[in-house]
Amino acid sequence: MHGQQNNSIYFLNNVQQSSQLNPSISNNCKFSIGGIIMPVTGQILPPIYFNYGNNGFAYKNIIYPGEGLQSDSLVTVFSNLSDATQFMNQLRKTNYLAFESNIDIIQATLNFRNQAFSFSITDKIITRFYYGEDFMRFLYELNGKNLLGTNANFTLGYDFNYYREYAFGYQRDINEKLSIGAKAKVLFGKANIYTENNSFQWRTDAIDYTYYFNTDLKINYSIPAFTLDNLYYSDSLHSFVIEDSVADVDMFDAIDYFTNNENRGLGLDLGATYILNNQFTFYGSIIDLGFIKWKTNSNTLTNNGDFIFSGIDVSRVLNSDSLSFQDILMDTIFHSTEVKFNNTAYSKFLPTKIYLGSTYTLNEKIAFGILVRGEIFQRKLHSSLTLSSNFYLSRKFQTAVTYSILNNSFLNFGLGFIYNTGPFQFYIVNDNITGMIFPQTARNINFRFGINWVFGCGVTNTTLIE
Repeated sequence: MHGQQNNSIYFLNNVQQSSQLNPSISNNCKFSIGGIIMPVTGQILPPIYFNYGNNGFAYKNIIYPGEGLQSDSLVTVFSNLSDATQFMNQLRKTNYLAFESNIDIIQATLNFRNQAFSFSITDKIITRFYYGEDFMRFLYELNGKNLLGTNANFTLGYDFNYYREYAFGYQRDINEKLSIGAKAKVLFGKANIYTENNSFQWRTDAIDYTYYFNTDLKINYSIPAFTLDNLYYSDSLHSFVIEDSVADVDMFDAIDYFTNNENRGLGLDLGATYILNNQFTFYGSIIDLGFIKWKTNSNTLTNNGDFIFSGIDVSRVLNSDSLSFQDILMDTIFHSTEVKFNNTAYSKFLPTKIYLGSTYTLNEKIAFGILVRGEIFQRKLHSSLTLSSNFYLSRKFQTAVTYSILNNSFLNFGLGFIYNTGPFQFYIVNDNITGMIFPQTARNINFRFGINWVFGCGVTNTTLIE
């Protein structure tokens, strides 16, 4: 299972940030507002979400204290054959290393009778590096052992997405049991790197050691302060030539960059909450249906073809005053595989998330929840599971204790709480508190915290009200 979002906040529905995961959830305050631009509170505890995820390994799996003569130093997993073999065998066919961060510039919610209106501005950064099991095996063994005679698929890719989101939300109680909600989003992209195709295969013949390569690579990018007009391979120079590449660092205007509206996109969130009876409530939501059209400084690089390498004719090097082995190899590779460059715009879809959950209310103070989350990324569904115990200790204090299975890890215990004092609401939520204490053991580390201003708040446990 692979997850990239703070699941524990889903059932902490008295904080307005929970509507980021389900727009049908509305807190019990008539008006709430928060964000980094709020006076004092936005700077003391700025509203930030951060997530790190790694479904392949934890730090302790690759670097750990040595034994025997190496007991006073750290060693890597590759220093021991049995440890390295065990590490390779636990890797998945495709492995992910991800970072994600959201900064709430402003978020406000107005509840009016049986409906709520919301508005938010959020800066979002999502980055993922993914690689195949064969890539890690090649780094350790090269191509002469387990990869010999097989089609090794390196499956290398990188996605970086930084954009600003303007969200307009509406929530309505249809009746005493059903609530629905939606958020329409206008998106403005700031920077993007997107590996659309990432196939790179290498087979080494087990008899004559001939190399067979096949590539199908496509990389799109839109980077501020960088313009590339052309890129091609030169036979005379035996290298790539970059034409009119300008890094406009000295001319970079931060204000223009952060306020630009050139790379536009649209997004949509949908959600529903259904109260079956006094005990059971069901939730469902789809988040980040949408895309961004990247136009500013947009470029695309492609490389397609097959290449067979059975050796270099030594006489060509010996009989030439200018050619080297590297020159001949580079010429052969790039004549066999086609490299193209263009400046066309491209579109990038957002990673869509799907949530399905339910709560069971034991009494006015205690409720239990279950949440299944799926994320569609690289045309694959990555899922996580969270179990929660929610405690409504008073009108001012709500807390949740959670257990999650995510990033192929079964040891994720989370903790979150909301505390209201006067017009201020403090919230801190984490899916893996043990990862914060022992980061060397964690495959997932995340947290979400901040301060909201809240007014006209009523009953604390909204899930108990029909």
